[in-house]
Amino acid sequence: MTPENAGRTAGKMAGKTAGKTAGRTAWIETVAPGAPEAGSGLLGRLYRRHRRPDGLVDHIVVAGSPNPVALEHHLALYEHLMRGESGLSRAEREMIAVAVSVANDCHY
Repeated sequence: MTPENAGRTAGKMAGKTAGKTAGRTAWIETVAPGAPEAGSGLLGRLYRRHRRPDGLVDHIVVAGSPNPVALEHHLALYEHLMRGESGLSRAEREMIAVAVSVANDCHY
């Protein structure tokens, strides 16, 4: 995609209606949390830091595994938005996140 057609592409994507893509998911090659290459370096540190109490790593974190530096920035942004200083309570921020997910037909 070039900068010239990015706006047209975004417009086409925004015009999609819920249900048209039902049953389809994006596929990217990821690094599984148990893979040897996930045990060390930045990705290993991120997986250990964001492991759930049950020992699993959320899919949204694994989806960022091909680019650990970008994943680190994504997680920092999320943490700042959800836990940083704000005039909104944590509950209010969570409610906004749920409303946006519903509006985007996102089941995460």
